[in-house]
Parts: sequence; C-alpha cells; structure tokens
Amino acid sequence: MDKIWKDIGLAQYKENGKADGFKVNFIKGGSDIEKLGLKRGDILKAVNAEPLNLSSAMSFFNDINNLENLTLTVLRNGKSEDLEYEIQ
Repeated sequence: MDKIWKDIGLAQYKENGKADGFKVNFIKGGSDIEKLGLKRGDILKAVNAEPLNLSSAMSFFNDINNLENLTLTVLRNGKSEDLEYEIQ
C-alpha cells in the first residue's frame, strides 16, 4: 500500500460544496496504477458499487488485502466508466 501512495495523488472532489469522490491529480508514469487504466483528471466515484467518501475510502483501503476483485467507477470526460481489476 505504501508504494501505491507514491504513485498516485488524490484530492477530495466537491460538487456544489458537497464531497463527491476523489480527483486523480497525479499518476507516476510507468506505475502499476497507470497500467490499471486510471488517468489524471479522473474522478473516483465508487468502489465495488459503494459511493466513495472519506469513511468508505478508509474502510476500503483497510480491507484491500481481503479483496479478490475490484471495480472502480470513475467519471472521465463527463461520462461514468467502470474499471474492473483482479487483485493478485
């Protein structure tokens, strides 16, 4: 997990003054995160269909070692897109 945080920069995203996911501000070129398909400017909206906020994000990251599959819902260029991964 520590390596992941060196490869990506996230900031809380707000819409109409309300927290509404996390914006990807930085992705290290050639990193595993980049290979997963996330892009700078993506807005992470949900993980495994659970809306992403500070509480759910912390819960997700604390439980990541117990997950086998992961679906990230991102908002990219105004369109919702699901990115699916198998965790090895």
